[in-house]
Amino acid sequence: MHSLCILQHLPQTTMALRPTQSDIDQSACPDGHDKPTARTAPSPFDDPKADLIIRSSDNTHFYVHKSLLSIVSPVFEGMLTLPGGTSQEVYDDRLCLPVSDDSHHLLCLLSWCDPRCKRPSPSLDDLTMTLEVASKYGMSSIVAHAQSDLSALDSVESEPLKVFAIAIRFRLDKVAQKAAQVILRVPLARCHNSPQLKHISAFAVQNLHNYHYKCKIAVRYLLASDSWAQAMKAVASYLMSCKEAKGEPHTHGVEYFSLKKVLIMGKVALWLSEGHTAPWWTIYTEAMMITLEEQPSGFSVPRPLPTGRIQRSISLDKCTQCKKHGYARLNEVSKYLSKKIDEVVLEVRKR
Repeated sequence: MHSLCILQHLPQTTMALRPTQSDIDQSACPDGHDKPTARTAPSPFDDPKADLIIRSSDNTHFYVHKSLLSIVSPVFEGMLTLPGGTSQEVYDDRLCLPVSDDSHHLLCLLSWCDPRCKRPSPSLDDLTMTLEVASKYGMSSIVAHAQSDLSALDSVESEPLKVFAIAIRFRLDKVAQKAAQVILRVPLARCHNSPQLKHISAFAVQNLHNYHYKCKIAVRYLLASDSWAQAMKAVASYLMSCKEAKGEPHTHGVEYFSLKKVLIMGKVALWLSEGHTAPWWTIYTEAMMITLEEQPSGFSVPRPLPTGRIQRSISLDKCTQCKKHGYARLNEVSKYLSKKIDEVVLEVRKR
């Protein structure tokens, strides 16, 4: 499957930078005085059998095993194989590597490296920190695991724009695609601003807007097409057909299901009044059109509620069949609509 155009040609500057020697040495005091007594990190990073210490920027010592760290990080492996003439700090009879990351960032990161760690359910903030530091130290396996956890978070549904920005920042293609699809469910103009957006380019944000717009146009053309009108008429023929109500035609507007007139002329009221359309079908169709114009997603297709305006209108219908079957019929139509709209949106994503 092709990637979203959102993810293509992103500037490399959105990625976290690899550490330099100055990053490693940054924990030294600038005035030449000794740092305060160092704290020791919690278990298992207080292991007396460890052969390496990593000192955080806030002077916390993490006792780790060189072999584990070298396997997951080519950057740390390089630090541990510096030329023999290079000055290396020793503390507690072990090689000590001072880094520019604070203890919270290091704890988030190193918890992924040691099999003895029992990590709690990750939060979005902790995963972001993990991705930031893991990218910095070239820990591709940890980035892959963090991507999987990020994709499974409830935040993808509750904060899709924030997750999208994180995914773009760290080039997590699948997560970005998933978040972009969820963003289709809400009016893009009403998405809450996220501080994560400052880490990605305006180009990426504009591409998200373009994707949203293309999906809206695709859904609009689908609903306006003659082929769609015929398909809906065939599918809905048994759902919407019923006997005449007191001698009056009562077709519920099935033959008017194509939205071409509405989309081209904007005459919603006129279109809905044609064909003696039942009030409950009018209410549902109007709500569906308005919602999909801003939220082009199958998820956004209105689901009739057992209580509410549509149900009350069905209960007042003169047609006994509508009173008995109208609610169930609308639910079937909404499921069909949702499926077809998702198919159209998927085609947009493939382009």
